[in-house]
This record gives sequence, structure tokens and C-alpha cells, in this order.
Amino acid sequence: MIFVELNILSDRVPHITQLTHKKMKIPPFLGAVALASVLTLTAQTSHAALLVYEGFNYAPVSGIATGTYNGGLGFFGAWNSAGNALTANAMFVSGSLTPAAPATLVTTGNSFLNNNGGDNGGGTSFMERNFTTAVSGVANTTIWHSFVVSPTNNVNTNKNMFVLRSGGTNILVMGDVGDNVPGNPANLGFNWNGGLIQDTGITMPTSPTLILAKISQGATTFSTNISMWVNPSNVSSEAALLTPNASLLGQANFSLTNVQLTSRNGGLDEFRIGDTLADVTPVPEPTTVISGMAIALVGLATMFRRRSLNSKKHLLVRGG
Repeated sequence: MIFVELNILSDRVPHITQLTHKKMKIPPFLGAVALASVLTLTAQTSHAALLVYEGFNYAPVSGIATGTYNGGLGFFGAWNSAGNALTANAMFVSGSLTPAAPATLVTTGNSFLNNNGGDNGGGTSFMERNFTTAVSGVANTTIWHSFVVSPTNNVNTNKNMFVLRSGGTNILVMGDVGDNVPGNPANLGFNWNGGLIQDTGITMPTSPTLILAKISQGATTFSTNISMWVNPSNVSSEAALLTPNASLLGQANFSLTNVQLTSRNGGLDEFRIGDTLADVTPVPEPTTVISGMAIALVGLATMFRRRSLNSKKHLLVRGG
């Protein structure tokens, strides 16, 4: 037998606090279950830092007013028009964009949509927003970036993407970059610091698609490496992502100060920048499952105790 202090779970299951403030003598296998539950929960909640997040959790509206919408995390000020004015077809719509993979991606609120109904550049909308603190490339560090894109069609001249910038200079252009992809204008890809477009070879689907990037910088001046994945099916670890769909090595150092949203025909949602893969591809944490396990654990311990007492009573009766 071993003793397990069950109040380590009481903050997750407040309604059983009274029961869990006592030590119980339970079989070793139940103690192992309790310990495994705590370790699992700890492992899944120990993310490094989500630096920037925008889930477009705004009330549905057609014709977005600039300088008004300032939700999210890690931003300074509200969304404003960038370059060209926002079109009348720029709007916030009900419901989040959920990608095919991972289908369990955590989303919030609603999403952005620009739908001019045509195949031309005249209806492109631009919005930009500054970060509270610059996301700078520091030697031997890595940042991760993700978002969800969903074009209304995959015609050649579409452009639906987030552009990470340093002031007025585009650093990372990534997503449905449209006719910027030489020879494959309907393909997904990215561009780093004004260089050539890196083609993923994947035609932009018209369903919500997760775009994921890893940006790592080494110790020297030109040591930034960029990798891009499209709808990775397993985001549990970097190894599980498998080979990137596009990559570029040995690029200049970077400092990111703001983001520009560019959309011609489609939706954008769930913009994230973080220190780790887990920060930018969050999946629901099994708090409910852990709580249920805790309740079941207390129940099993109580049942075991009752059976033990009943056995003792039975022996006393027989012995008497």
C-alpha cells in the first residue's frame, strides 16, 4: 500500500475539495494513475510563450472601420487600413475557420473575410497592426508562426495571406500568395525578405487550411532558416511534422514589428506567433478528462476503503 495526497488535483476539481484534503491509503496502481494524471496535465500546459495572437473575435460586420478593432494579444493599437483602403467587402463573419488538420485546433470567436466575387486585384483589402514588442531574431533562437486561410476560390490571381514586416519592409510573405508564384500561381508558398517565392507544390484548397512556419536563427549574420508546412496532420512534436513543404536556408537576420493582412477573395483567421510549436498549434487540453479521472480515482479509493472495512467486519463476525 502507498499513501497519495489527492489534494494535488483539488484545484482542477474544486467540487471534490473536501474529499481530497485527506490522505487516503490506496493500492499502488491507483497511486500510479494519480501521478500519471498530474504529469500528463503538467506536460500539456507547459508552453513557453504565445507572443502574438488574433482570433478576430469581433461582432459580425460588413465594411470594417479602421482604428476600431483592437482585440487579441501582443498588439499595440487597432487594425488600420494599409496601402489601399479596405474594400466594402471586407468583413468579420460568424464562426471560426477550422482547418482539416489539426481538426482540433483551438479557435476563438469569428473570422475575417474579403469576398469581392471576382478574379481581379481591384477588390483587395489590406489591414495592418503593430506588435507591442518587436519579435526579433536573436542568435540561436526560434519562433513559430501559424494562421488559417480559406479562399473562396483558387483562381490564379487570389491573394490571401499575412505578411510579417519590419516597419514598411516585407520580411515574410506566406500563404495564398497568388500570381506571385512563378509558373504555379494557384500554389501556396512564401517569400523571405523580397527574395524568390518558395513554392510548396500544393494548390490552394478552398477549405480552411493551416499554414505553419518555423523561423530559426543561428549564431552568424546570415543563418536564418525558414520552414513551411501546410495542414500538418500531427503537431504533437516537430519530428511529427515530417518534411517541410517548402524551406529556405541561410537568410539575413530579422526583426518583426508589425503584420499586414492581405485578402482578395477569402478568409483569414487564428494568427499566432510563439516561442514553440505548441504555442501556435494549441489543441484542447483534457481538463475535463483529468477532472473525470480525479473523481473516478476518489470513487475507486472510497470503494476500496469500504470493501476493506467490510472485509474486516466480516472477519470479526466470523471470529466472534
